This record gives sequence, C-alpha cells and structure tokens, in this order.
Amino acid sequence: MAIPKIARVVATESIAGSVRILDLELEGGTPFGFRGGQYGIVNTGVPLPEGKVAKRAYSFFSDDRNQQRVRVAVKRQGDGPGSNRLHEIGIGEELPFSGPWGKMYPDDTMLTGERTLLLATDTGITAGMGLAQSAAFARLAPEADLIWCIPHASVFLPEAFVRDFVAPSGVRMTVEAALPVHHPERLVQAEGIVARYVAARGVPTAAFLAGDGTIAYGVRAQLIALGVPEDRVKLEAFFNNPARKAA
Repeated sequence: MAIPKIARVVATESIAGSVRILDLELEGGTPFGFRGGQYGIVNTGVPLPEGKVAKRAYSFFSDDRNQQRVRVAVKRQGDGPGSNRLHEIGIGEELPFSGPWGKMYPDDTMLTGERTLLLATDTGITAGMGLAQSAAFARLAPEADLIWCIPHASVFLPEAFVRDFVAPSGVRMTVEAALPVHHPERLVQAEGIVARYVAARGVPTAAFLAGDGTIAYGVRAQLIALGVPEDRVKLEAFFNNPARKAA
C-alpha cells in the first residue's frame, strides 16, 4: 500500500494561460527519492460525484540531482475539479500525494553510446523532460533523440520553454505536429514519425514512450517488431491506457 506524503507548495508560475507550474517541497527538506521520468499521484482533496476524491498523476520535470524540490505542470482541463483546484492553490498550502511511481528510467543494461529514442505526446512531455535531464540518462544523452508529438504547442507548455529545459542535457529535440487526441489516424501518423526517425538514425537500442497510451503501446509494438528488445521499451500511459481498460 502506498504511504501518503505531504508536500508544501513553495512557488508557482503561470505559463501560456492554461498551465500552472507548482514547486513542491517536503517538510523538513526530506528528499523526494525520485528518478527522472517518474511521477506522483496528487490528492487534490476535491470530492467527485461518485464519492471518491480527485487524484491526478503528475510527472516530476525536475533534475533528480536535487531531491529537495520537484516541479509539476498542471494544465487546466475545462471545469475539471482536480486541475482547477491546483490552479487555485496558494503558496504554503499542503498537498497529500503518493509516489514516486513508474519505471520509465534507464536500467544498468543501457550503456553509454547507445542510440535511444524518447517519444512523448501531449502532456507526457514532462515525463520526457524529467528523464532527459536526469543523472542516469546522462550517459545516453549524446545519442538520444526526444520527439514531442502535440497538436499545437499552445495547448500545453510552450515549445521554447521545453527546449530551454532540455538543452543542457544534450538530448536532440524535435517537435512534430500531431493529429488531435482520439483522431482515428493518430497512431498511423505516429508510426510514420517513428519510421522516419529510424530511416534517418537507425533502429534504437532502447526507447522511452510517454503520454497517449494508444500511441505508446502502438509504437512499442512497432519498435519490438523492428528488433528492439521488449524489456528495453519502457512506457508510461497517462491517458488512453489499454492495459488499464483490460484489467
């Protein structure tokens, strides 16, 4: 069972109108114990009609060399109770959460110089940002490419903001204009993007996929068919997760 923790909001920043960044710390400077690419599940405290409380997953897009503070980016989702609560929360307020969760980070078999693909869609870019900037990924960064597939950069973090964050890592970054979520040709388009990457750079030896589960699982199958070992294709599906629907 997850052990709940309490984070305190120590700073906030509004970006592009619909996105708010929260800087979080644990009481007493306790380290978060996270790796780049991981996330926490935040309890917003907002009751839902079915009697549950709104809990939402947010990736830590922070350098994991600093364990005393993490950053999360919250996109306001219309009248969504969870995201609206986090857009209103003030500095000094507390947020219960659990985590860190997720295994989308390099393991000891991934070696310096290996060709690595990071593919993120939509809001999954924060997982890619945290991974690219992490200590463990530094050995892979020189031969790594981060591809961000998003319908329009203004629907989440600005492209310049993401590029500025990723640049110190040395990871090459490309932004691809994606079809909208739920578009019937969205996966086919993403597979085409990956095919072009493979044609230009070769089949990667490892891959990390985050965001839309339809694309993440589809591209995972595509890469395995190309010869990438199954245990070297790691993913986090933050929405449209077929594995969760089947459970």
